[in-house]
Amino acid sequence: MQVESTTSSQRIQAEFWNFADAVRNSGRSVEDSFLGAFTAILASREIEHLKLDFTSTNDFNAIAGAVYKFFDKFFLATHVNIPDILNINFEHPALYRLLYVCKNAELSNSVLIEILDWIIGHTSINFSESLTPPAVAELIIKIADIKEEENVLDPAMGVAGFYRALRNTGNLDSRFTGVEINVKSFYISSLYKYLLSDSNSTLLQFSAFSTHIKPVVNSVDVVLCNPPVRRIPQSEARYRYQERLCSEYISSEMSLNFVELGLQALKHGGRAIFLINMKPLFGAGEIQQIRRHWVESGILKTVVSLPSKLLAQTGLKCAILIFEKSTGVSVKSDKKIKFVKSDDCFSEEKKGKRFLNVENIKEITKRIDHLDDGLVAKIVDLGSVKENDYSLVPDQYIDQEIAGVNLSLSKIWEPLGEVAEILRGGSFSNLDNGNEPVIQGRDLRVEKL
Repeated sequence: MQVESTTSSQRIQAEFWNFADAVRNSGRSVEDSFLGAFTAILASREIEHLKLDFTSTNDFNAIAGAVYKFFDKFFLATHVNIPDILNINFEHPALYRLLYVCKNAELSNSVLIEILDWIIGHTSINFSESLTPPAVAELIIKIADIKEEENVLDPAMGVAGFYRALRNTGNLDSRFTGVEINVKSFYISSLYKYLLSDSNSTLLQFSAFSTHIKPVVNSVDVVLCNPPVRRIPQSEARYRYQERLCSEYISSEMSLNFVELGLQALKHGGRAIFLINMKPLFGAGEIQQIRRHWVESGILKTVVSLPSKLLAQTGLKCAILIFEKSTGVSVKSDKKIKFVKSDDCFSEEKKGKRFLNVENIKEITKRIDHLDDGLVAKIVDLGSVKENDYSLVPDQYIDQEIAGVNLSLSKIWEPLGEVAEILRGGSFSNLDNGNEPVIQGRDLRVEKL
């Protein structure tokens, strides 16, 4: 059965490329061509009882009407307007052929989901920043351990990575709310919802920081988020988000504003998991103050460093932050954070592209849940984190030998302070203070003289 599904998908993928090549001269992008054709396929299924003849121009006029009717039925209520996708050349022979092949293949929803996955992964769509790799989304869903009666929020849904991973576990009953500002990303997420016939999810197209809607506060069991990586001036961030967040913890790092938004949404006893870049784990200024708040309040429980080259938009490492909101009962306990290194947990494809396989995911969850060996996982007290300027980089607390690293080089390395001047300032001038460390190399040849 799986072989038949794969063969059918591959043939249809080839027809998609034929269609995109055929309409390229019209000025349409590959992504719009693919999404428009996919919408036409879904619309043709809605009227398949009419027994359309795909060699008839009259019947293709019916297809055009069906596409707009399909769009209005499922997306008009959301006030979404995507003219680029709906601008389809219904008279082009390549579309005739694509719809003919799909009709004869009698595609199931599961096969159509495979095709939609392929569309996202094989076009030049600007979704790389909002695309959570399926295996990473699966890992985070396993960490979250979401129960069927729980409410889930993703305030930066992208193309529904966490939503898809959650439903793939067989959990169809938990209430999922996804918010996405990008119209095309929202459209794709809505297509997934349609193909899953999911009545327990609510997908919304607007900014999660909008002040025109009632904020979600203290009402969500689980928050999952892969926030956008973007930096803006702090003054601008405060102007944009103070009214919505009403918080002193507003940052120039957009990812941290999504963290604050998610933590406010959590009910007592809830948990939040964020996939973020490494900069917030060691940055100075207001970023350090936000980390200090996380640590001293006890809301941050675990930091997991992931391998580099996992994300499409960057080859740098990323990290998982796991928060838990107290139940509100005053309990005196030592505030500790667990640091986990999983830099060595990956598999590699051609051209050096990395991914997580099933065994990698099992190993990472094992380190999070069970290990405290000081080599790949270590529980650290508040005092140690304070001593490191509230740094949350696992490397600072765990000594782990990563496979493939030439550790013999470290034997001849010198402390940075012995070969360079470490200054404080916003530029490469010798300023007395500032938000960023600046390294100025010494002329070692003169010193040796």
